[in-house]
Amino acid sequence: MEKTQFSYYLDTVSKYAGGIAAFLVLLLSLLVAYDAGMRYLFSEGSIALQEIEWHLFDMIFLLGLSYALKH
Repeated sequence: MEKTQFSYYLDTVSKYAGGIAAFLVLLLSLLVAYDAGMRYLFSEGSIALQEIEWHLFDMIFLLGLSYALKH
């Protein structure tokens, strides 16, 4: 079965989604380290920051899934 123009388009979207997911993994790692440091060193936790971490995790899962299935 030959690839169509739409198939090439989806491959490109999947490639960019994988790149975005990789960047979000780095961002999430930094946020978790910051949140853990603030909580254990200064006893200052942030519920809003933890919510952002969960939303980033969801985005990483959804964006990374298409890239993982392609490769």
